[in-house]
Amino acid sequence: MFAIRETLKTLVPERLQPSFQAIVWRLLATGVVARHASQKEADLYDRGVEMVEILVDLLAAIGLPFHHDATAQTLRLFAPGAKIPGVTTEHIETYGRITLPVSADLAAGLIALWLLYREGIERNLLNERGERVVLLEDLDACMVSQLRNSAIQRLTDRRSLLTDFRQLRVARLPESGVYMEVGEALAVQRGILSLIFDTAAEAALERPGRPAAEVQP
Repeated sequence: MFAIRETLKTLVPERLQPSFQAIVWRLLATGVVARHASQKEADLYDRGVEMVEILVDLLAAIGLPFHHDATAQTLRLFAPGAKIPGVTTEHIETYGRITLPVSADLAAGLIALWLLYREGIERNLLNERGERVVLLEDLDACMVSQLRNSAIQRLTDRRSLLTDFRQLRVARLPESGVYMEVGEALAVQRGILSLIFDTAAEAALERPGRPAAEVQP
């Protein structure tokens, strides 16, 4: 352990060493460091960008794919076996894909975000940060029409979903946060593409009302 610690000290610039542990802990705990989330997370992101190559090599050594999305301003850690759009991970040894089962409401919400974001790409509706801005009622309409799920219409379930979206860093909420109402907009973020497998979304659309998404933790 001591030898590894001393080796890391030689790899990480001295001025960044105080942040190195905090960044790795955040990635292991939540899977993502997003610059927009808070001032503290913005500081971690800025430090992390300066040591991206070190983080890539370190995490690849233990089989964990890691990706820096400069447009979305996120550092994201993926589960072993995860397929990251546009990123080569074949060099990382792994024991197969790991997925996390989620509730039917959350699965429907995530798939709806995925659908809206994919539409945004196809119709060139993304903003300069690579986000698709949609009204809350647009999300509700997508969940109801495509997945026969009305969770957004139930206040308690809506707040629960929005909390999960924020924690997973797949949506940026307005100032009202999880208390947002009809007429307010949220920004769907690019991370949704690597959180939902295409095959899972397609299967859910074939069986509306019973989405069984595979989510990469």
